[in-house]
Amino acid sequence: MKIKELGLAAFGPFTDKKLSFDEAGLHIVYGPNEAGKSSALRGLKALLYGIDERTQDNFLHANKDLRIGGHLCTTDGHEFAFVRRKGRKNTLLSPEGETLDKQVLAPFLQGVTPALFETLFGIDHQALVQGGQEILEQKGEVGQALFSAALGSQALHAVLAAFDEEADALFLPRGSTQNINSALKSYAELKKEIREHSLSSREWDEHRRALGRTTKALEKIRSDLAIDRREVNRLQRIQRVLPKLARRRELLQEMKAMGEVTLLPEDFTARRQKAMNALDRAQAILGKAVPRLEGLQQQLEALSINHELLDQAESIEDLHTRLGSYRKAQQDRPHPLPAMESEAKAGRPQ
Repeated sequence: MKIKELGLAAFGPFTDKKLSFDEAGLHIVYGPNEAGKSSALRGLKALLYGIDERTQDNFLHANKDLRIGGHLCTTDGHEFAFVRRKGRKNTLLSPEGETLDKQVLAPFLQGVTPALFETLFGIDHQALVQGGQEILEQKGEVGQALFSAALGSQALHAVLAAFDEEADALFLPRGSTQNINSALKSYAELKKEIREHSLSSREWDEHRRALGRTTKALEKIRSDLAIDRREVNRLQRIQRVLPKLARRRELLQEMKAMGEVTLLPEDFTARRQKAMNALDRAQAILGKAVPRLEGLQQQLEALSINHELLDQAESIEDLHTRLGSYRKAQQDRPHPLPAMESEAKAGRPQ
């Protein structure tokens, strides 16, 4: 990878500063103390790997305004221009400001980590002192880099190549079957599943408040429902009573039209039943007497009246009276003579 241009648009002490490395050969960036050489080196690292969250290069420009531009080129001639902003995600932008996938840098970085980049290409005075100490102690990547630079890089390259081969068997940026890739995939799936089945404290608090509001609303609805049920029961009772009330009103009107009503004695029912029974018997007797009366009436009509005899009614009545007296005198006589009885019989009216 070759760096063709480093644009420090807003980073550290720089504003719209560009360093061009387009021409072939060795490029030396120099300047007096506090000129910004270390800031430029930090800017190069931030361009490739992202601006540190706790960066100290925001003393001139605010965090949201920090911008670093770059133009990279691979050995096969593939070029890539981009801009880096400060943030936690989507920090890689095109020169036009469009968001880019961070994987577009993979062909240029070739797996070089930020620590390895800083060790191999960002050695400062402090790193040199530390590297010398590590050489003496035979440890540390800085010591190995300096030792390799002193004795030759062939042996170190062979070891690094073996490490790279072993690392590729464990992990590849675009791999899927490697152990680490497979583990990372499983980890991501499990993390996603946990995230789907978990709630943040903010969401849980929102749900808790929503539950409280819903519970209060439910209690209000239950209270209103109880009141409505009582009202419905009252209206249903009124609905059942309405026909009876209408009938009562009609009966009251009928009673009013009848005027004052005589109060009946307590034994009225028995007396009425007795009278009804007597009425039934009288009607039965009447039923038998009417035909008899009709027969007598017919007999009466069939009789012939002797008016001459009726004209002697007074005489007949007188004789009837005298007959009674006569019979009484007959009874009073102790022994009447036979001859006198014959005479008496002969003297009776015929």
